[in-house]
Amino acid sequence: MSNEQKNKQVPETEHQEPRHGNSSGILDYQEINNSERDAMKGDTVGETLYSAKWILNSLLSLSKVYEEGWNESIENELCTLWDMTAEKDVVEFLLDQEFFKMAEFTLKISEEPRLTEIIVGIVGNMCCQAKSLQVLLNSEELVSLILSLVTSDDKETLIQVLRILQAALWDVQKNPESLWLKKIQECEIIGEAITFILKSSTSDELLTPTIDLVYLISQIELPSNDLLERLFNIDQLVFALCESITELISQEKHCHSEAQLKNIESWFNILFNIMELNLLKLSESADDENFNKINNVLIKILEPYEESSNLMLLDEQSLLCIHRCIKLTSSFQTNEMFPPAELIHSILKVTINLKRASSEQDCKDTNDFKDLYLYAARYWKETLENINKQEILKILRLCQPKTVKDIETVTTITESSLHSIDKFLEAKSMLSSIEDNTQLEL
Repeated sequence: MSNEQKNKQVPETEHQEPRHGNSSGILDYQEINNSERDAMKGDTVGETLYSAKWILNSLLSLSKVYEEGWNESIENELCTLWDMTAEKDVVEFLLDQEFFKMAEFTLKISEEPRLTEIIVGIVGNMCCQAKSLQVLLNSEELVSLILSLVTSDDKETLIQVLRILQAALWDVQKNPESLWLKKIQECEIIGEAITFILKSSTSDELLTPTIDLVYLISQIELPSNDLLERLFNIDQLVFALCESITELISQEKHCHSEAQLKNIESWFNILFNIMELNLLKLSESADDENFNKINNVLIKILEPYEESSNLMLLDEQSLLCIHRCIKLTSSFQTNEMFPPAELIHSILKVTINLKRASSEQDCKDTNDFKDLYLYAARYWKETLENINKQEILKILRLCQPKTVKDIETVTTITESSLHSIDKFLEAKSMLSSIEDNTQLEL
């Protein structure tokens, strides 16, 4: 079964295309005559062309794994059944056959990671249907077994467990009275396990759904219960989120891919939700590891956009990414937490590139570039008002001579106050003196 199919999780209202990993369970009507078709109609599952007899035989094989052992033939059959559960009628058929009882027994005795993965994957596909999600609640021991697998060291199994958790949280999001909320809250290991995955995994395939899951949790609003705070140690979670997003966007100075931008967006949304709930306490102290981590992530996110050639390729999602970097940095400053000079330097380089891009006649979405440039320039204007000459000097010392001139231009045309302009010019003069002295020493 392909990773794409295994990881596909959609709400019941969306169309889900079946994928058939093995034709042994499919009745091919092109190869049989009319009389045979009539005879076989009683063997099909619902409106599908799947054979009920074949599915029952596969379930029988599954029931004998404990006695006969795990082998490639059973693996192939179960993978085909896994593909089949993309069909609602097959899910209904498995519910009628009390598949969850078989799944519970299998997970209890399984010592084969691949078998565990497939069983949890089948349950995950079944949970795309709201009815299955509710029926699963009646299998308390199976739910406990599945949730306990969130600490598994098998990546593929973890991915399937996350899919089931996501389906359960969708149910909670739609219905705050859902019993899934109680089940998830009672599982004390979930928050710690998810935090560990974010902090230690190097797999994009695992990190992406984990970040998506945390974002979903952060969105759930309950009248008298904050799920995010209930499940997680927030300080540890923020640290782990920074580790995970750094891993996901690790690259040279290339534009972020669509998948990376999606992960960055989720990272920002989680942080903003945490801050809106006042769950995160930061300070600009050098000892505040999370504040330093967040600033380093922002620098890493902005890094590709410091190259003007990359900026011309940006789409709306990339522009929003830059906007959020500046917004978060500005919010820190509003709360008297001054970011490092390296981050402000990065924002200024992007600002200069935005100015150039917005003036290009052949640049697509010129207005979008111009609006973002004005937003970035306004950020610099406000920053100048609140920092002293020494802090400006720290920023300028990171710049190439041409960049210093460009910053001076931005400073002038943003209609900064005379006081701000004087501070900037004095800092620039101090920089020149330092450079002259350096040249004399050489």
